[in-house]
Amino acid sequence: MMIRRISILTILLLVIYHADMTAQKRKSVRQPKKPVVEQPVENPMLTQMLEATQQIVFIDSVVVETDSLLAAITVDPEVGLLDRCRHFFNASNAPAEAWVFCNEMGNKCYYAGLDNDSTIHLFTADKIDGQWGEAARLSGLGDNLRHANYPFMMADGQTLYFAAKGEESLGGYDIFVSRQSDDNAHFFKAENIGMPFNSEANDYLYVIDEFTGIGYFATDRRQPQGYACIYCFIPPAVRHTYDQDALGDSRLRSLAAINSIADTWGNGVERNDALQRKEAMTRRIELQKTATADGADTFTFVINDSKTYTTMAQFRNANSRQLMEKLLKTRQTIAAIESELDKRRAYFHKATAKERESIRQEIVKAETSLPLLSEEAHSLEKQIRFIENQ
Repeated sequence: MMIRRISILTILLLVIYHADMTAQKRKSVRQPKKPVVEQPVENPMLTQMLEATQQIVFIDSVVVETDSLLAAITVDPEVGLLDRCRHFFNASNAPAEAWVFCNEMGNKCYYAGLDNDSTIHLFTADKIDGQWGEAARLSGLGDNLRHANYPFMMADGQTLYFAAKGEESLGGYDIFVSRQSDDNAHFFKAENIGMPFNSEANDYLYVIDEFTGIGYFATDRRQPQGYACIYCFIPPAVRHTYDQDALGDSRLRSLAAINSIADTWGNGVERNDALQRKEAMTRRIELQKTATADGADTFTFVINDSKTYTTMAQFRNANSRQLMEKLLKTRQTIAAIESELDKRRAYFHKATAKERESIRQEIVKAETSLPLLSEEAHSLEKQIRFIENQ
């Protein structure tokens, strides 16, 4: 009897085990394992910069072809000159993408050029006696930066903005800032200026017009090949960042990416004031261009007490017309020298010791030439009046 009970119990255990195994097999067939999807890991540098996104008012933007970047940037001529190296130096062998910035005096420039390692770096050169001197590579900007380009020096002669690639860039070109040491011996390690100016696209050509309080920079984020967006913004006097907890992650990312410039306008008062300054600057530059173009054809020249000429067509004598053309050119030369002389005198106090010696020589040269040119102009005036009064 005992053996029979044990046999029955064994059979029951085998039946239960078989049923359990069958259920598990059915369960595994009906509920396959879900595939593991790896979540993309965000660039830690981007996360860090996102938290420090600067509050900037973007007043305007325009999309242009990359060959027409300068046409969208309107700054006071006193700021300095931006240009491509090939055009500025008239050098066809300069890298096609290399840019140059020349100060308002026209005697010092910063530019991108090829070094001995065949990569693009930043250089500076001084103009002496009308010729650019030996170039010196800027030192101290950082070993992790590559392809430094698009230099812009602020009016203080110490603060340098430029774009570069490298380990400290979010992607492509990023905009960096550095400052020159007090003895002008080197530059300090450059810092990434962060968001919203930089992104994982190419961001470059950072320019500040301190006369109008308006800045510009270019980026190819969200743009097709061969195009860039020029953003016009108000450079803040003090850096302020957004409150991430108050805004939320989604809105902060939108502001950092400049998805909508209207989101930065606030009540619009600051933007409208900046737009008016920008429009006034544009009108002033256009008037200057018109005056320069028309300067050879319109003037005021007194012949006698009852007769004043304002156009070349009024001259009766061919010889006096030629003398008047020479007089107008002499006057333009005098005006140009006087303008450059004012700039050199204003720049002298913030120039380096080496620059001061060069500027001093230029000032002496200008001051010597002005009396001679004025005497020549006075002589031409007398000759013209004599001929026309015959």
